[in-house]
Amino acid sequence: MAENFNNLPLLNEAIDESSEEVLASMLKEICQKYPSITEFVQSRLLVCEDEVARPGTSATPTSVHEGGNSSNDEGEDTTSATASRSGKLKKRYARCENCEEEFDVTGNTVTSCSYHPSESEPNYEEFLDHDEDCHGIIDSDEMREDYPEKFYFVCCDRRYNEKGCVIDWHLETDNDSGVWKRRKF
Repeated sequence: MAENFNNLPLLNEAIDESSEEVLASMLKEICQKYPSITEFVQSRLLVCEDEVARPGTSATPTSVHEGGNSSNDEGEDTTSATASRSGKLKKRYARCENCEEEFDVTGNTVTSCSYHPSESEPNYEEFLDHDEDCHGIIDSDEMREDYPEKFYFVCCDRRYNEKGCVIDWHLETDNDSGVWKRRKF
């Protein structure tokens, strides 16, 4: 058994370098063969809906703009999370529709997400010496990554690499569980 632990550094390296597809397939196989591991994996990847942090019951979205207070359109404070009493299981991790980050649904708060509600646009004055025939299209993801200071968001005039101007709850992209979904701007 001690020999297995001696191989742990090499195993960790192999895990780090394996593709998501290989690891997902292997984990599914392990879960089918070993019930105790299935229980462990389930405890890490699934949660009861009662444990999910969600905005108040108001249909109006909660948001904080530029450091403002958290409230809905009726002026109610909605910073406290409410929980479903259904007892259903759901996935613990989701991808946010607004910021596109993965998040833990049990830790979602009114200040978890930071995003811009508009698209970024190039400041063409910053690209006067740029020839699109030679250097590539200016309005592209690659240029945004290479020159974030030359792009701005229409919603707030912040640069591409600056924090979002809207602070809010994360919004799950996959909403098949009936969890609250906020309207888009």
